[in-house]
Amino acid sequence: MALRLSTPVAKVLYALLFNLALPLALWVWAQAVDVNVAAPAIVAPGIGRALLVLGALLVLAGMASLRVQGGGLPMNPWPPARFVARGVYALVAHPIYLGFTLACAGLSLVVGSAAGLWLVTPVVALSAAALVYGYEGIDLERRFGPRTSPVLLHLPLDGPERPGLLERGGALVVLLVSFMAAGKLLTLAGLSTRVGAAAPLPHTVLTALSVLALLLARTRGDVRAMVTRSWLGALVVALLLLVGPGGPWGGTWPVRIGVVLPTLMALVGAPLWRAPVLMAAVSVAALFVQAFAFDATIAEQVITVSAGLVATGRACIWSVLRELAERVASSWRDWRVGPVRVINHGSIGALGCGVGVLALATLVGPAHAWTVFGATMAAIVGAALWAQLVEGSPALARPYGFFGGMLGMIAFALVAPAFGTPTWLLLGATATAAPVIQGVARLRCVANGCCHGAPCARDIGIIYRHPMTRPVRLAGLAGVPLYPTQLSSSLGNVVIAAVLVRLWAAHAPLALIAGLYLVLMGLARFVEEAWRGEPQTPVYSGLRLYQWVSLACVVAGAIITCVPGSPAAPTPAFSVAALQATLAFMAVTWVIASVDFPGSSARFARLA
Repeated sequence: MALRLSTPVAKVLYALLFNLALPLALWVWAQAVDVNVAAPAIVAPGIGRALLVLGALLVLAGMASLRVQGGGLPMNPWPPARFVARGVYALVAHPIYLGFTLACAGLSLVVGSAAGLWLVTPVVALSAAALVYGYEGIDLERRFGPRTSPVLLHLPLDGPERPGLLERGGALVVLLVSFMAAGKLLTLAGLSTRVGAAAPLPHTVLTALSVLALLLARTRGDVRAMVTRSWLGALVVALLLLVGPGGPWGGTWPVRIGVVLPTLMALVGAPLWRAPVLMAAVSVAALFVQAFAFDATIAEQVITVSAGLVATGRACIWSVLRELAERVASSWRDWRVGPVRVINHGSIGALGCGVGVLALATLVGPAHAWTVFGATMAAIVGAALWAQLVEGSPALARPYGFFGGMLGMIAFALVAPAFGTPTWLLLGATATAAPVIQGVARLRCVANGCCHGAPCARDIGIIYRHPMTRPVRLAGLAGVPLYPTQLSSSLGNVVIAAVLVRLWAAHAPLALIAGLYLVLMGLARFVEEAWRGEPQTPVYSGLRLYQWVSLACVVAGAIITCVPGSPAAPTPAFSVAALQATLAFMAVTWVIASVDFPGSSARFARLA
């Protein structure tokens, strides 16, 4: 008989979970995983205590506002009845999450915990963001509509209205604080080797250009665009630093963060000057200051220009990617040979799996290349069984479930020592290669229509029209713009791959790599699932099934990162055996993803 709890008891348990059990679990995690984290421990009691106090005040102020102004408690299952936009919520949009993250960082600095600062705190921040974008923000907009009141220290509202001075000032504070924090963290993380302070006068000139552009912005949309461009540019800088030119699996650019980020901020502010001549003049001036006043290296210039181009051209880049995805979504072709049908998009899946499996076989080394073939075959079996057992629709005759593939790979890794391959080596290599496999293979999902998104605006979504694609055949969404969740998943996997490749290059413990993949993948998948629109996925307690599975992956990944004594990631070694195993697996993948028997009613006979 199911246990039924009264609402008061459930609220008490919920409060204990998030106010006592969760902080305690994070403390235990930081202590246990510290043995696997080689990042520098920083002891700064003064700054740490200040962050701890500030964080605690934000949390308490947020809870009080929700109780007094919202008429409820900070509990997602029982949300406040009224939207809160005053008090601390007019200062920051999510004071409880921000405060808790600051408190984690502060405590880590007080006690000098490397794991707390470099692992636990970032995961807490990412988890809060995942909860906001994967559930809470969607629920708030559904219940109260789009937010209309600005938040001082937050991403500005979008729209044609002229921003007030406080909105401009808040955006400036957000930009300066986030860039200073990013620069300090990237420097402390050792991602730059060229140490040198920026000259005061040129640094001031670059900052002044950015500030002036922000103050001259005509609309709220302009201010918002500058902030989002700046953050995207900083992300690109971080990714380039992670996979530097020191080798195919990582390295370190000889750069000064204090030179790159100010120049980048001036570049992304240039479009706000409206007049093309002024835009060009500001961009040239910024690059001139970087090149001559700072004596910038080629690497510093390449990183700055690359990040600036991506950030300022993000709308154009996204439009191109979306249009390409829509072409792939309309690319279904098939050929009949008697009872056999060959579908074209299986070649995309084979290519994606081939790229990832080659990376996986290279990571484990030539002695274990053919073990990789067995492991990937186990992943296919697991993916097929998961889709049948969990989704189970007769219309999905031969679907494949990602989480089932992951379980199949883990099961094989546990018996891999019988074939001479250490379990941790296979798990760590699989975790590092998995974002590559999924990132490329998602293109098959675009062509087939699986993992498709929910309806959205035309300038964001992609349209399916072919009757054999999943959105048309199963969801009845022909001609309706859908969120390109497969495309956003691929982009997210690029970020995850960069982090894990860097850890492998640094010869991090394999348990840390394997566990961190589950954590990052789980958080990314939690958000992705919120924007998907597949009708067959069940919903439990407000969350889709795979959101619950994603949360389980985050917890399991955190536990795995704590396992002591796992070997360090070895140096990758390409081999002929790796290429042979890859080609063999690509052939198998092509057959199972392309060839079916549409006239048969047998299980697994049909792909569509």
